[in-house]
Amino acid sequence: MNNTFFTDPRDGETYRTVKIGNQIWMAENMRFKCEGMIAYATEESKLQKYGLLYCWERVLGVIPKGWHLPTADEWRMMFIRAGAKYAGIVDNEDAYAGAAKILKSADDWVLDKDFPQTVHAGECPDPFGFSVLPSGGISHCKYAENGSAAIFWGYDKFNHRPYRVQFYNFSDDAYIGSPANDISCACAVRCVKD
Repeated sequence: MNNTFFTDPRDGETYRTVKIGNQIWMAENMRFKCEGMIAYATEESKLQKYGLLYCWERVLGVIPKGWHLPTADEWRMMFIRAGAKYAGIVDNEDAYAGAAKILKSADDWVLDKDFPQTVHAGECPDPFGFSVLPSGGISHCKYAENGSAAIFWGYDKFNHRPYRVQFYNFSDDAYIGSPANDISCACAVRCVKD
């Protein structure tokens, strides 16, 4: 794991970054405070750990200079370079087998009673340090899936539409959803370097 850091000059927030393949990714969720953001919790320690959720109409303004919201192809490339395999379409979403197992942090995920725990004592989870935490998301104006999911925005630059990338506690796979523009949603943001 080769950690580096980026400090956002707008507010002084520092983010850990990791290199996977030839891409440099933020290894923490964005914490830039602006209109349209939603805090996971009011406690500063949780804000630092989980970052913020953002409504789609504000999300592109959150991205610092020199970075961008990842496209579906950039997520796909990262999943494959991390060691995941394309597993086909599951419930209208592209599934990447093993991506969640490789990229999720071992911290704070609520175990699903129907899904066996895959991280055992002595194993080294999260070998790249990407540290996906279960920050949940906002769906239909309600906070959802805290502890059991991480939902990130992605950007389809050709159609100028958003989509979601999702990790769940009941799956070792990660999912890239079809474009969605539900204004009642808010998701976390991870940026990739230009």
